[in-house]
Amino acid sequence: MSGRLIAVISTEESDGSSYLSAVWYEFFDGAFHVPTAGTSRKARNAVARPRGSIAVDERGGGCRGVAARGAIEVVGGEEAMRLNERIHRRYVTDAGMGDPELGGLLAGADDVTLRLVPEKWHGWDMGDAFGGRLSDPRLAYPPAP
Repeated sequence: MSGRLIAVISTEESDGSSYLSAVWYEFFDGAFHVPTAGTSRKARNAVARPRGSIAVDERGGGCRGVAARGAIEVVGGEEAMRLNERIHRRYVTDAGMGDPELGGLLAGADDVTLRLVPEKWHGWDMGDAFGGRLSDPRLAYPPAP
């Protein structure tokens, strides 16, 4: 799914439960890439139990999305820094990246990339199911801003 959507990534806790995090991401080269801090809970979970899932939900008249599950690789070093800058620039303007309190914090905080390679996919499109009626403001509320 294209655009600057927010995804939710799930990693496994030590007790087997799911840890969910709203994240920025980019899908390319057959994998979802998620910037994060190596000390974050999701990164620590991925190191200990390298499997997870991710869902991207596009709100609006279509109410469609995709979900995938698979192996998670934790990428570090220069590769992670390059990937993370690429992903951050999808969500933050050049001016934002130059702002020490936004771009500066992003560059310093996100030092690893979670790479989730999908093994199983699931997609949905509620717009098709309801014949486009969800995009009619007389019939359904618009997504919250």
